[in-house]
Amino acid sequence: MWARAADRALSTKKTQTNPPDKQSITASPGVNTQHGTERRAKMPANAERWTQCLLPWERAGLWLFLVAILVFGGIVEKRSVFLTRRMTDADDYFRAAWAVRTGQDMYSAVDTNGWHYNYPPFFAIVLQPLANPPPSANSQGFVPYPVSVAAWYLISVGFFLLAVHWLATALEQRSGVAIARWDRRWWWLRMATVLICLMALGRTLSRGQVNTLVLFFFAGMIALLLANRHFAAGLCLSVPICIKVYPAFLLIAPMVRRDLRWLTGCICGLIFGLLIVPLLALGPRGTLDAYRRYNEVLIRPALGLQSDPIRDFELTGATGTDSQSFSALLYNITDPNRIKRPVVFAPWIRAAHWTIGAAFAAVTLAVGLRARRHDAIGTTLFLGTLIVVMLPISPVCHIHYFIFAMPLIMGLLAAMWERTPFPRVEPAYVLLFGANIVLNVVSALPGFQSWKDYGVTLGATLLLWGAGIFELARTPIKEQSSLSANA
Repeated sequence: MWARAADRALSTKKTQTNPPDKQSITASPGVNTQHGTERRAKMPANAERWTQCLLPWERAGLWLFLVAILVFGGIVEKRSVFLTRRMTDADDYFRAAWAVRTGQDMYSAVDTNGWHYNYPPFFAIVLQPLANPPPSANSQGFVPYPVSVAAWYLISVGFFLLAVHWLATALEQRSGVAIARWDRRWWWLRMATVLICLMALGRTLSRGQVNTLVLFFFAGMIALLLANRHFAAGLCLSVPICIKVYPAFLLIAPMVRRDLRWLTGCICGLIFGLLIVPLLALGPRGTLDAYRRYNEVLIRPALGLQSDPIRDFELTGATGTDSQSFSALLYNITDPNRIKRPVVFAPWIRAAHWTIGAAFAAVTLAVGLRARRHDAIGTTLFLGTLIVVMLPISPVCHIHYFIFAMPLIMGLLAAMWERTPFPRVEPAYVLLFGANIVLNVVSALPGFQSWKDYGVTLGATLLLWGAGIFELARTPIKEQSSLSANA
């Protein structure tokens, strides 16, 4: 779709009679066209060509990306459906949805690998159309499992691309720079973000995870805040909380900002998703039983308040998963022998986990609330850094969670191109994004398991967090220009 749009934009450009430097770009509401004009005036004489339609190699790259998405979809379908052991978490979601449809206990139902469902009831209820019964159950009336997997893959890709586009559009409308739709800068803000997130996206899609849906609502929350629709932003924040719970950490943002509309919207969304939807689907007694079971098997074990042997083995235990949380990294560093490691965290590790997490959160809040940036980019950077900090604070932080760094990455790109003529990339950002991509790739290679154990993926993401903190603390280009003019 994007590549066809680029071709149409190119043909439109060829039919125009006015030279590029005389074309007018209509700004969106609230856009400071004077600032954009001043920036273009500082470019070289041939720089306008760089801000117009995509070059041939760039259009070819878009088609290659589309082909890669389709080919990767075939690989995911094979791994999820046709192997003896299904390499996906989607089967787990679909089995819980089957349990809801048939009146079974969703927290006792297991997929073909024996894994259990570990989310609140809301997500299993929503996924009922894709429900997948166990092999011994009657499958009449259910969507065939291969079709469900393919549909879930396409839905996940769609949510990711929509999340990128939604946030990019909001930034363009509010950042103060006029950007014509379909030109190179329009494309690069989106596609550069996609390329940097590509490894995390692949990990999410290959596991059939729900992350792109959660990311869509994170991006929507930020975009709606930039549009001054705070109640709707709160509704967007409520959806990730209804799915994964730990995004409730982000409620700290409307609280410290004393934003009642944002907070009220989230509370209304939580009442609907966590109370009304289960009541309608499960009934009062079923809802109480579901939340009682969820508290027993996940909430209390995740917080270290009790132990559930099954969930400890699958998820919450010290050896349950390749977690990148602060507690998991401390555990791996202090017990480097993977075979002889204890199966539970030492008490001091849990205390250190919450202490380190509190320190990162405090720094993020302090810089964000005292930031010199109060514009669209500043808001995106603040919430992006807060989202990234939330990940290792969670008791379990899977590697594919780092796709949630997308808003921060886009905010960094927007901040860089605000002060640097497009398409130039500052050397510091070449190193930053290059290191992030390389470390993510290396951590997935055979023989580099120890790198993953010692937090190389988390370290790559925390580099982005550090850059976001630095950008929040520095004076925006607009204020620098204003100060120079007054001097």
